[in-house]
Amino acid sequence: MKYNEKIRYAELFLKSAEEGLSYDVVSQNLSSTGLYDFDLKEIRRSFRKMIFEKYKSQVVMLLVKEKPLSSSEELSGFHDSILSILQEEGIDEIKNQSKSRVRSLRKMGLSQDEIVEGVKNPYFGENEIIEFLEVKNKEIKRETNTVRTGLLLGGLGLIALGIVLTWFSKGVSNDGGFRVYYGAVLFGLFLVFKAISIDASNPGAEVTT
Repeated sequence: MKYNEKIRYAELFLKSAEEGLSYDVVSQNLSSTGLYDFDLKEIRRSFRKMIFEKYKSQVVMLLVKEKPLSSSEELSGFHDSILSILQEEGIDEIKNQSKSRVRSLRKMGLSQDEIVEGVKNPYFGENEIIEFLEVKNKEIKRETNTVRTGLLLGGLGLIALGIVLTWFSKGVSNDGGFRVYYGAVLFGLFLVFKAISIDASNPGAEVTT
């Protein structure tokens, strides 16, 4: 099925839902047209995205206020099965927004308690926030250790290269002296210092190279 055709069916699905038909009835009506199961799944997926995008602001606002979606005049005409879909999508949206908020506050260096107080809501509570923070901290620590190891090995390699080149330069030097390869050694020392200075224990630290 082509994209335009899938969108057309999804729009028909949306129109039927707005007329008060249940999710199952609309799905059965689509099935009776002879569409393949794979195409039906794609149409249903597109419908969920389409209807939520249309009513997202109102759905999220009602959920945050802990009010039933049916309390909205605009949404009251939907069948309960459609309201359930909107609620599921709305809760997922709130959770995603909460995770983005956690990441932002974490980068600002706020404490765990401050982040919890600034983010927690009925759909993303204290335990979920703490668990998410622990996962992010482990990811950052793992990424930081990888960066530190790469910088350290690269720096030591450059220092070793500079020393080796300096040693062998005696044989090719016109005056029999050493030619010191300061560039490689100094840059190697810079990388080693940068590796040592990275603070993996700081969960709010940004890892840059």
